Amino acid sequence: MVINWKDARVKIIPIKEKRKVKNIMLLPGMNNIDEKDWNVCKSYISKYDMRLIEILKETVKVKKGEKEVKMETTDFNKFSSELSRKAIDDCFSIKTLTEWRKKEEKADIRNLIDDKIKQIKERKFDKEIDKRED
Repeated sequence: MVINWKDARVKIIPIKEKRKVKNIMLLPGMNNIDEKDWNVCKSYISKYDMRLIEILKETVKVKKGEKEVKMETTDFNKFSSELSRKAIDDCFSIKTLTEWRKKEEKADIRNLIDDKIKQIKERKFDKEIDKRED
């Protein structure tokens, strides 16, 4: 599931998993979090911090037998191109972008992910800042 952490700080949420402690890290921007982990860790997040979280969702049509059924999805690879572009623009994690890239089927979205990874590696996030440096 795709979660937008709308704060400039990193949020680390420790959760217990059987006998181990697992840390869920929310970086500023878009994050790819396993739905099972999210269901556990959201109870550890304060009400204030929950206001800074947006879960990206979209209603999609899925064929079940002969019928088309509308379902809500939080899976990046099932998003429309428009929502995928928004998620990519707001993501600054190479790991997350790489995970999305592996499963993505649309060529234009894969190319956009590749461009974003290149931008991050070159540290070129804001065109306005780049123009002022010249």
